[in-house]
Amino acid sequence: MKKKGGEMRNFTPIQNAVIRSDRLDVYQKSCINNILSNEENFKMSLNALANRIPCSKRKATLIIKELEKLNIVIITKAKTLNGDWDSNIYSINLDVLFKHIEVLNYIHNVVHEVHKVENHMPNGSTQDTLQVVHKVPTKNTNKNIKENIYSAFDSYTINEELKITLKDFAEMRKAIKKPLTTKKAIIMLLNKLDKLASSDNEKKLILEQSIFNNWQGVFILKDQNKQLSKHINIDEDGIREF
Repeated sequence: MKKKGGEMRNFTPIQNAVIRSDRLDVYQKSCINNILSNEENFKMSLNALANRIPCSKRKATLIIKELEKLNIVIITKAKTLNGDWDSNIYSINLDVLFKHIEVLNYIHNVVHEVHKVENHMPNGSTQDTLQVVHKVPTKNTNKNIKENIYSAFDSYTINEELKITLKDFAEMRKAIKKPLTTKKAIIMLLNKLDKLASSDNEKKLILEQSIFNNWQGVFILKDQNKQLSKHINIDEDGIREF
Protein backbone atom coordinates (compact mmCIF):
# COMPACT_ATOMS: atom_id res chain seq x y z
CA MET A 1 0.00 0.00 0.00
CA LYS A 2 1.40 3.40 -1.03
CA LYS A 3 0.74 6.92 0.08
CA LYS A 4 0.72 9.88 -2.27
CA GLY A 5 4.10 10.48 -3.80
CA GLY A 6 5.01 6.79 -3.80
CA GLU A 7 5.98 6.61 -0.12
CA MET A 8 5.48 3.16 1.40
CA ARG A 9 3.11 2.93 4.38
CA ASN A 10 4.74 1.45 7.45
CA PHE A 11 2.54 0.51 10.40
CA THR A 12 1.71 -2.27 12.85
CA PRO A 13 -1.89 -2.45 14.16
CA ILE A 14 -1.94 -3.61 17.78
CA GLN A 15 -4.73 -5.34 19.74
CA ASN A 16 -6.38 -2.79 22.06
CA ALA A 17 -6.23 -5.28 24.92
CA VAL A 18 -2.43 -5.04 24.88
CA ILE A 19 -2.50 -1.25 24.95
CA ARG A 20 -5.07 -1.03 27.75
CA SER A 21 -3.96 -3.96 29.90
CA ASP A 22 -3.07 -3.17 33.51
CA ARG A 23 -1.04 -6.37 33.73
CA LEU A 24 1.76 -4.90 31.63
CA ASP A 25 3.69 -1.73 32.39
CA VAL A 26 4.43 0.92 29.79
CA TYR A 27 7.94 -0.41 29.12
CA GLN A 28 6.73 -3.98 28.63
CA LYS A 29 4.02 -2.79 26.23
CA SER A 30 6.53 -0.77 24.21
CA CYS A 31 8.91 -3.71 24.10
CA ILE A 32 6.18 -6.10 22.92
CA ASN A 33 4.89 -3.68 20.28
CA ASN A 34 8.37 -3.02 18.94
CA ILE A 35 9.09 -6.73 18.63
CA LEU A 36 5.74 -7.25 16.87
CA SER A 37 6.72 -4.55 14.38
CA ASN A 38 9.78 -6.52 13.26
CA GLU A 39 9.82 -8.77 10.24
CA GLU A 40 10.11 -12.50 10.83
CA ASN A 41 13.59 -13.63 11.94
CA PHE A 42 14.69 -10.00 12.33
CA LYS A 43 17.98 -9.82 14.24
CA MET A 44 18.11 -7.06 16.81
CA SER A 45 20.74 -5.96 19.30
CA LEU A 46 19.77 -5.11 22.86
CA ASN A 47 21.03 -1.57 22.30
CA ALA A 48 18.71 -1.14 19.32
CA LEU A 49 15.75 -2.47 21.31
CA ALA A 50 16.58 -0.16 24.22
CA ASN A 51 16.66 2.83 21.85
CA ARG A 52 13.26 1.89 20.48
CA ILE A 53 11.50 1.41 23.83
CA PRO A 54 13.16 3.90 24.80
CA CYS A 55 15.12 3.13 27.96
CA SER A 56 18.60 2.26 29.17
CA LYS A 57 20.24 -0.98 28.09
CA ARG A 58 20.08 -2.18 31.70
CA LYS A 59 16.33 -1.48 31.82
CA ALA A 60 15.82 -3.25 28.48
CA THR A 61 17.65 -6.30 29.84
CA LEU A 62 15.32 -6.41 32.86
CA ILE A 63 12.23 -6.02 30.66
CA ILE A 64 13.30 -8.85 28.35
CA LYS A 65 14.06 -11.11 31.33
CA GLU A 66 10.63 -10.40 32.85
CA LEU A 67 8.80 -11.11 29.59
CA GLU A 68 10.92 -14.19 28.89
CA LYS A 69 10.11 -15.51 32.38
CA LEU A 70 6.40 -15.11 31.54
CA ASN A 71 7.06 -16.98 28.25
CA ILE A 72 5.71 -13.97 26.34
CA VAL A 73 9.03 -13.20 24.65
CA ILE A 74 10.93 -15.95 22.85
CA ILE A 75 14.65 -15.37 22.34
CA THR A 76 16.43 -17.22 19.55
CA LYS A 77 20.21 -17.12 19.47
CA ALA A 78 21.50 -16.32 15.99
CA LYS A 79 24.85 -16.71 14.26
CA THR A 80 26.51 -14.98 11.34
CA LEU A 81 27.45 -16.81 8.14
CA ASN A 82 30.92 -17.22 9.64
CA GLY A 83 29.50 -19.01 12.67
CA ASP A 84 30.04 -16.16 15.11
CA TRP A 85 27.33 -15.21 17.58
CA ASP A 86 25.10 -12.46 16.23
CA SER A 87 22.27 -10.31 17.61
CA ASN A 88 19.26 -12.19 18.98
CA ILE A 89 15.94 -12.79 17.23
CA TYR A 90 13.04 -11.75 19.48
CA SER A 91 9.49 -12.96 18.90
CA ILE A 92 6.19 -12.82 20.79
CA ASN A 93 4.16 -15.85 21.83
CA LEU A 94 0.69 -14.42 21.17
CA ASP A 95 -1.20 -17.26 22.85
CA VAL A 96 0.70 -16.72 26.11
CA LEU A 97 0.43 -12.93 25.80
CA PHE A 98 -3.35 -12.96 25.43
CA LYS A 99 -3.73 -15.50 28.22
CA HIS A 100 -1.59 -13.29 30.49
CA ILE A 101 -3.71 -10.19 29.85
CA GLU A 102 -6.87 -12.29 30.17
CA VAL A 103 -8.43 -11.79 26.77
CA LEU A 104 -11.39 -14.14 27.11
CA ASN A 105 -12.56 -13.80 23.51
CA TYR A 106 -9.82 -14.51 20.99
CA ILE A 107 -10.63 -11.66 18.63
CA HIS A 108 -7.11 -11.13 17.40
CA ASN A 109 -6.59 -7.90 15.57
CA VAL A 110 -2.82 -8.06 15.84
CA VAL A 111 -1.20 -7.87 12.44
CA HIS A 112 2.49 -8.12 11.67
CA GLU A 113 2.51 -5.64 8.81
CA VAL A 114 5.66 -3.77 7.90
CA HIS A 115 5.62 -2.87 4.24
CA LYS A 116 9.03 -1.26 4.15
CA VAL A 117 11.95 -2.93 5.90
CA GLU A 118 15.51 -1.69 6.03
CA ASN A 119 17.90 -4.62 5.72
CA HIS A 120 21.39 -3.83 6.96
CA MET A 121 23.99 -5.02 4.49
CA PRO A 122 27.49 -6.25 5.44
CA ASN A 123 29.05 -3.01 4.16
CA GLY A 124 26.84 -0.91 6.43
CA SER A 125 24.40 0.18 3.73
CA THR A 126 20.68 -0.51 3.81
CA GLN A 127 18.35 -2.08 1.29
CA ASP A 128 14.56 -1.64 1.25
CA THR A 129 12.53 -4.81 0.81
CA LEU A 130 8.86 -5.66 1.07
CA GLN A 131 7.57 -7.55 4.08
CA VAL A 132 4.92 -10.27 3.77
CA VAL A 133 1.88 -9.53 5.91
CA HIS A 134 1.25 -12.07 8.69
CA LYS A 135 -2.21 -12.04 10.25
CA VAL A 136 -3.16 -13.88 13.42
CA PRO A 137 -6.22 -16.07 12.79
CA THR A 138 -9.44 -14.44 14.01
CA LYS A 139 -11.54 -17.59 14.14
CA ASN A 140 -12.57 -18.72 17.62
CA THR A 141 -11.74 -22.40 17.97
CA ASN A 142 -13.19 -24.71 20.59
CA LYS A 143 -9.71 -25.12 22.03
CA ASN A 144 -9.21 -21.37 22.40
CA ILE A 145 -12.63 -20.88 24.01
CA LYS A 146 -11.94 -23.67 26.50
CA GLU A 147 -8.52 -22.24 27.36
CA ASN A 148 -10.00 -18.78 27.86
CA ILE A 149 -12.74 -20.07 30.18
CA TYR A 150 -10.24 -22.06 32.23
CA SER A 151 -7.95 -19.03 32.42
CA ALA A 152 -10.83 -16.97 33.85
CA PHE A 153 -11.50 -19.65 36.48
CA ASP A 154 -7.81 -19.79 37.39
CA SER A 155 -7.81 -16.03 37.92
CA TYR A 156 -11.02 -16.15 39.98
CA THR A 157 -9.75 -18.39 42.78
CA ILE A 158 -6.64 -20.08 44.15
CA ASN A 159 -8.74 -22.93 45.57
CA GLU A 160 -7.89 -25.92 43.38
CA GLU A 161 -11.07 -27.85 44.25
CA LEU A 162 -13.24 -24.87 43.31
CA LYS A 163 -11.34 -24.45 40.03
CA ILE A 164 -11.97 -28.10 39.16
CA THR A 165 -15.67 -27.79 40.02
CA LEU A 166 -15.98 -24.64 37.89
CA LYS A 167 -14.42 -26.50 34.98
CA ASP A 168 -16.77 -29.43 35.56
CA PHE A 169 -19.69 -26.98 35.46
CA ALA A 170 -18.43 -25.58 32.13
CA GLU A 171 -18.15 -29.12 30.73
CA MET A 172 -21.70 -29.89 31.89
CA ARG A 173 -23.00 -26.76 30.16
CA LYS A 174 -21.28 -27.90 26.99
CA ALA A 175 -22.79 -31.38 27.33
CA ILE A 176 -26.35 -30.00 27.55
CA LYS A 177 -25.73 -27.83 24.47
CA LYS A 178 -25.63 -24.58 26.47
CA PRO A 179 -21.91 -23.81 26.53
CA LEU A 180 -20.34 -20.80 28.18
CA THR A 181 -18.97 -18.97 25.16
CA THR A 182 -18.77 -15.30 26.09
CA LYS A 183 -16.96 -13.15 28.59
CA LYS A 184 -20.28 -11.74 29.78
CA ALA A 185 -21.66 -15.18 30.62
CA ILE A 186 -18.56 -16.09 32.62
CA ILE A 187 -18.59 -12.81 34.54
CA MET A 188 -22.29 -13.25 35.33
CA LEU A 189 -21.66 -16.76 36.60
CA LEU A 190 -18.80 -15.74 38.89
CA ASN A 191 -20.61 -12.64 40.17
CA LYS A 192 -23.70 -14.70 40.98
CA LEU A 193 -21.61 -17.23 42.85
CA ASP A 194 -20.19 -14.40 44.96
CA LYS A 195 -23.73 -13.25 45.78
CA LEU A 196 -24.97 -16.71 46.71
CA ALA A 197 -22.01 -17.81 48.81
CA SER A 198 -19.18 -16.32 50.81
CA SER A 199 -16.98 -19.39 51.18
CA ASP A 200 -15.25 -21.48 48.53
CA ASN A 201 -16.75 -24.66 49.95
CA GLU A 202 -20.29 -23.31 49.65
CA LYS A 203 -19.63 -22.17 46.07
CA LYS A 204 -18.36 -25.66 45.30
CA LEU A 205 -21.56 -27.21 46.71
CA ILE A 206 -23.72 -24.82 44.68
CA LEU A 207 -21.89 -25.76 41.49
CA GLU A 208 -22.09 -29.47 42.29
CA GLN A 209 -25.85 -29.10 42.80
CA SER A 210 -26.18 -27.57 39.33
CA ILE A 211 -23.92 -30.20 37.76
CA PHE A 212 -25.89 -33.06 39.35
CA ASN A 213 -29.21 -31.65 38.09
CA ASN A 214 -27.90 -30.46 34.70
CA TRP A 215 -29.00 -26.92 35.51
CA GLN A 216 -27.79 -24.10 33.29
CA GLY A 217 -27.43 -21.70 36.18
CA VAL A 218 -26.46 -21.52 39.83
CA PHE A 219 -29.08 -21.78 42.57
CA ILE A 220 -29.45 -21.35 46.29
CA LEU A 221 -28.62 -24.64 47.99
CA LYS A 222 -31.79 -26.64 48.54
CA ASP A 223 -30.94 -27.43 52.15
CA GLN A 224 -30.68 -23.69 52.82
CA ASN A 225 -33.90 -22.74 51.10
CA LYS A 226 -36.47 -25.50 50.54
CA GLN A 227 -38.80 -23.22 48.63
CA LEU A 228 -36.83 -21.64 45.85
CA SER A 229 -38.61 -18.61 44.51
CA LYS A 230 -35.97 -17.81 41.94
CA HIS A 231 -33.75 -19.76 39.64
CA ILE A 232 -30.84 -17.94 38.11
CA ASN A 233 -30.20 -18.89 34.51
CA ILE A 234 -26.93 -17.81 32.93
CA ASP A 235 -26.25 -18.30 29.27
CA GLU A 236 -24.37 -16.68 26.43
CA ASP A 237 -26.92 -13.84 26.33
CA GLY A 238 -26.36 -12.84 29.94
CA ILE A 239 -28.58 -13.45 32.97
CA ARG A 240 -32.32 -14.01 33.36
CA GLU A 241 -34.56 -14.65 36.35
CA PHE A 242 -37.66 -16.79 36.16
